[in-house]
Amino acid sequence: MKTSLAGIACFAWLIILNLSHRGDAQFLDESCRTSAPSKDGAWTVVLRNETHSVCAGSLIHRRFVLTSAQCIEDQSSLIVMLGANNLRHPASQVAVEEAFIHRSYSRESGLNNIALVMLVNSVTYTDRIRPICILRNATLQNGPEIVQTFNTFGWGFGTGRRISNTLVEVAIKRFNQIYCGRDPEQSTFCGGPSLESTCGGDIGGPLSKYVTLQNQEMQPVQLGIVSIGLQKCGGVRYYTDVTSYADWIERFIRAYDEPQESQESQDAPIQPAEETRLYEDCGEAYLTANIYGPDFMAKGVMITHRFVLTTASNLTVDVSFLRVGVEGFRHFQEMAIDLVYHHPEIYKTDLALLKLSSELIPENVMKPICILRGPSMEQSRPQLTVLDVERNETGLTSTFKTVLPVERQRCSANLRKTIQSTEICIPTPQRLKQVFGIRGNVVSQKVVIPGNNAPIHSLYGIVKYSKRGLNVITNVAPHTNWIATILNENSE
Repeated sequence: MKTSLAGIACFAWLIILNLSHRGDAQFLDESCRTSAPSKDGAWTVVLRNETHSVCAGSLIHRRFVLTSAQCIEDQSSLIVMLGANNLRHPASQVAVEEAFIHRSYSRESGLNNIALVMLVNSVTYTDRIRPICILRNATLQNGPEIVQTFNTFGWGFGTGRRISNTLVEVAIKRFNQIYCGRDPEQSTFCGGPSLESTCGGDIGGPLSKYVTLQNQEMQPVQLGIVSIGLQKCGGVRYYTDVTSYADWIERFIRAYDEPQESQESQDAPIQPAEETRLYEDCGEAYLTANIYGPDFMAKGVMITHRFVLTTASNLTVDVSFLRVGVEGFRHFQEMAIDLVYHHPEIYKTDLALLKLSSELIPENVMKPICILRGPSMEQSRPQLTVLDVERNETGLTSTFKTVLPVERQRCSANLRKTIQSTEICIPTPQRLKQVFGIRGNVVSQKVVIPGNNAPIHSLYGIVKYSKRGLNVITNVAPHTNWIATILNENSE
């Protein structure tokens, strides 16, 4: 439903925000601040998988969509439809490259029900495709308490009603906590449709309000995300307070977004970037981890003195019962698990990071494995190796066994399972002194870096599963940004 800006001003509360001390950097994407005419709800998008539409979301940046965590949990091959005033005729469709679920999201309680979706490429803004404004100013942390009415746009996803082909606008009012039946957490608030006959918005869709900044023109600002609630329309629904996650949103976008290049720079030859290590105190003879508990055993590798990289499918039990044992050259150390960070697309990557209860005692001989970022990690034909360690009375001997990848089509035929583009298949190396083929085993990559006297064996991948003497490896290189973000969050 099309509503003019002037029409909204007639019935919506006008909010005056004093954000002058932040200068012009008031919004996450300043392109949302525009006086150009655009379709109402032009920021509302559809998330769909290979078979059907799943949820709604909001375009908040040229490459990022904001939605609820429950929308992308257990989903794969998502596509974002933009400018879909009519579902049958979207203005654009862009595939999803990666999705990021908030690390503290709880399916049971519905808390931290927020996620970011990164598109494979940047979108071009038009009158039908516009970003909604996200306030960067922390002084609006109590924004939903100030605002009593909102607007949302959608098609009816997650409402239990027949889906509308055309975008519909719904007015939402904030409810008193007593009416909600339970006290909302600080990062949520409750509400529902102003009319009992309407629904409380599409799951994952934005709750917005037109606001004016000082004496400037009104701009649409997203204050909430449609979250959990009753399936029937007209009932109470909980909404995620976006202002509580402004820093989280901005941190991820800054970490993953690549600045747009001019045409001149795109045409120029690309200069190789300098190799960087995610963790400086790493080494050739790397520390592997044994993860064990009652009727449980898995493998992993230390990537810092406190973080273990492993496979997420291993972690199907209560991790409070698990321990991580790391055998170095001089010490055997056992730790509890403090936190588990699942990769936001575990259905594809099967990766997880474990934060241990404390740091390992550093050693000179064995160290965490090196993870490199740079052009060497993008080799089309990597030299793969497996570390073989032998301990004896005189010390430690480590050698690297070279392994040759099996052609993807032949591996798929042998395993009777599709090998994804981010996976590689290798045989089990011969004459190893240790067992190989357990989930979480490590495959390294021999990298020659200009200026170094000797090659470096850095992390290439993790064994996802093994069958018939073949091992399917998840390539870690595409996910180094995810790892780096978590390490940075824990560096303070």
